[in-house]
Amino acid sequence: MQTFKEIQMESSQARWIDLLPKKLKRAIYRIAHKDKYKAALAMYREFKKDKDMKRRGLTDKKMKEIAADHFGLNHREFEAILNRRTRYQ
Repeated sequence: MQTFKEIQMESSQARWIDLLPKKLKRAIYRIAHKDKYKAALAMYREFKKDKDMKRRGLTDKKMKEIAADHFGLNHREFEAILNRRTRYQ
């Protein structure tokens, strides 16, 4: 059985991915979460086409928030995915 001090030392150690350059780290993260990104984009596009969403008076921002929250994405991150210029950075 480990002592509290040993457990605390293990949890404070850095992960190997934290040692990589930021650009490479973001690329790995994007690859790992690409299914979530694609699904959130698809959901947002369907919201834009849905007449019921428009009739309820949901704004474009609210539709983006719903899609991002459903897939557990950060709102800023989802905005970056929507923008074609920043999508692959």
